[in-house]
Amino acid sequence: MAWNDILKPLSGWKFLFKKPHTIRYPKEDKIPSERYRGIHTNMIDKCIGCGSCEKICMNQAITMKEMDVEVKEGTTNLRPVVDHGRCCYCGLCVDICPTGSLWLSRDYRHLSEDIDTFIIDPNVKEKEREGWQKAPEFSLIPPERGKMEEIPPEKRVKSFMEVFVGYTEPIAKEEAQRCLGCGLCVDACATHMHIPDYLKAIREGNNEEAVRIMFKNNPLSEICGTVCTHFCENVCPVGIIGEPVAIQWEKEFATRTIEDYKKIIDTTIKEKKERVAVVGAGPAGLSFAFYLRLKGYKIDVFEKYEKPGGMMLLGIPSYRLPRKVIEKEIKFITSTGVKIHTGTQIGKKKTFKELLKKYSAVFVATGNTKPYTMGIPGEEGKDTLQAISFLYDVNTGKKIDLKGKKVLVVGGGNVAMDAIRTSRRLGADVYLSYRRREVDMPADELERKEAKEEGIEFMIQTLPIEVIREKGKIKAVKYVPTDMDFSEKGKRPKPVPRMNDVRTLEVDIIIEAIGQGPDLTYLEQEFGESLKIEKGKPVVDKNLMCSIKGLFFGGDMANKQNDIVSAVADGRRAAEGVHNYLQNK
Repeated sequence: MAWNDILKPLSGWKFLFKKPHTIRYPKEDKIPSERYRGIHTNMIDKCIGCGSCEKICMNQAITMKEMDVEVKEGTTNLRPVVDHGRCCYCGLCVDICPTGSLWLSRDYRHLSEDIDTFIIDPNVKEKEREGWQKAPEFSLIPPERGKMEEIPPEKRVKSFMEVFVGYTEPIAKEEAQRCLGCGLCVDACATHMHIPDYLKAIREGNNEEAVRIMFKNNPLSEICGTVCTHFCENVCPVGIIGEPVAIQWEKEFATRTIEDYKKIIDTTIKEKKERVAVVGAGPAGLSFAFYLRLKGYKIDVFEKYEKPGGMMLLGIPSYRLPRKVIEKEIKFITSTGVKIHTGTQIGKKKTFKELLKKYSAVFVATGNTKPYTMGIPGEEGKDTLQAISFLYDVNTGKKIDLKGKKVLVVGGGNVAMDAIRTSRRLGADVYLSYRRREVDMPADELERKEAKEEGIEFMIQTLPIEVIREKGKIKAVKYVPTDMDFSEKGKRPKPVPRMNDVRTLEVDIIIEAIGQGPDLTYLEQEFGESLKIEKGKPVVDKNLMCSIKGLFFGGDMANKQNDIVSAVADGRRAAEGVHNYLQNK
């Protein structure tokens, strides 16, 4: 036997006086590392219920359950519940969480003979964060949206050329990959378009399928892809990480790739005997006509102007919405058999009572055509214009010379943006007066950004109080700054004029863009008190039928949003309502 064999066992005695590497469980606690991945914890109030954690879990360990929580815009009442018998503690659910509400705690102990107890509700209101958390700068989803080629401002203002360049296919596919598939955008969309589904189709390169999905809810998808108010993007959880998914631009890309919708969308119709009349060929009237026509009804649309399209055609400048886009989608709608009679103003050539006798139902969608005025001294005159009339004249080819003139536009919505940018393209020096803060403006942020790039001066928190005239012509406008009153919680702050600080701005023309309402004089003359009206609009039921049997209203005449996509939604909703009415459902 070698000496090494005798002495080596004795070397073990040195460990007798050292601290052991193991612990005496359960007498001693094992202290996990600071970044240990243990049992899930979720801040229930910070969570928006998007379900991204459930979708990314490869082991199907997470299930979204309904909870008793406050549901705000862009959230749901769903919260995650975790089966720790399935979980592998990879942390992908933590990495994908857009709000950072979810993390893996340092708690690892759970002993039970009942396997059901391993399904744990991790939702808490308050708890000290320890364990595996997503780093603030880390994101599985690229925070920035795909960039689009921009036309320089100095080139834009020289003509009415299209500003919107649009996505290329590679960028559109990449952008579609940023979608988490949560569906929060579907609830925010007025038409409830199946956005995650058509983004998935775009991502897979199937643009035809994407457009088919779009047209289930919106027959003006390319128009909305060009000028939509895109409230869906406001609730996109990717926007918490960085920029929201460019849903509007994705829609525009896919529809632009299809030359003829008729070739890809099934419009097979089983004819019915009933005939339905539509008054107004704007977005609500056209959408109504399309969806009710697909149900087999014979549709006649009456439009007082010489071309269909309503304010989409007559109010929105061509640099924002090219006429070819409007014509393309109207052509598809009429290809289904919808008949549009232009140059026919109901209430003059034909009465509504005559329509109700001839047709089984009548849908009225004539929009808001009665502009509001400021009601200040010196306001009235030929050089005080209404924005909708001004834009109509420009869009119908009337020559308007504003070169070298100073134009003041009053308002803060998208119509005001159209008025200032159109005036700039006609050669004017343009000022915009808005009585609240810029953050309170209803106008689209991109519209505001591009207007400033084009050299338009924004006079935020200002209020015109008097128009100064000489020999009948505008010489200047008096205005005052405003302070914001935040006393009413949950509402936009009220502008309070600072009347002791009167200022003057020399201008040649004033364009008012402070809103408009419906003109119901022609209806009141026909129906009198039998037509119930509240706050200037007809009272309608859930099917959008008013107090007169068979007469339906929609679009800007019935909703408060006053945008294209809401009008489209009204048209589709009214089509269902008329169908139910005619089928006695």
